[in-house]
Amino acid sequence: MDIRRIVLAVDDVPAMVAFYDAVFECELDAIDGPDGFHRGTFCGTELLICPNSIAGVDARQNRHQFRIAVSDLVETLAAVDAHGGRRLGETDPITVDVIAFADPEGNTYELVRA
Repeated sequence: MDIRRIVLAVDDVPAMVAFYDAVFECELDAIDGPDGFHRGTFCGTELLICPNSIAGVDARQNRHQFRIAVSDLVETLAAVDAHGGRRLGETDPITVDVIAFADPEGNTYELVRA
């Protein structure tokens, strides 16, 4: 088994594209079809950003959480901070090996030192 695609329904397409490009280097590009769809690669898996106005998702909070290994925790957290993400809980990347954060729309992740 393997994951072939992750679809993320979002309210603010430009902000979310900028966040995922800056933090995870997804290289999201607009695709032909309905306005707002973007495709790229998230941690080796295809990522499709879909406007929530089309997807119609009514979630109050994400129901998943990925733990992502990164080579430079300090640099990745700087990108999270600079692009509208927010850290959750203990956030000192020098003394902590796992740090939780939320993207601009509240989806949560954990970063772990690779």
